[in-house]
Amino acid sequence: MLTRNEWEMAIESERHAFYFWDLGGSSKPKLAIVSSEAMLEHMPQDQGAGQWDCAKIPFSAFKHSFA
Repeated sequence: MLTRNEWEMAIESERHAFYFWDLGGSSKPKLAIVSSEAMLEHMPQDQGAGQWDCAKIPFSAFKHSFA
């Protein structure tokens, strides 16, 4: 889960990256390093009177990034 505050801090930084660890399914952990730009396409948007507070993005959205 990603809070709005975490997201705002990430987009203010020029070099922010998200580190996702897959600890299940195999004997060796896998790491995915995802840029803020890549994360952007999965982020919600404020609309009308609504404003998002936290977002939940599944690891499967970045399965191609795990090494």
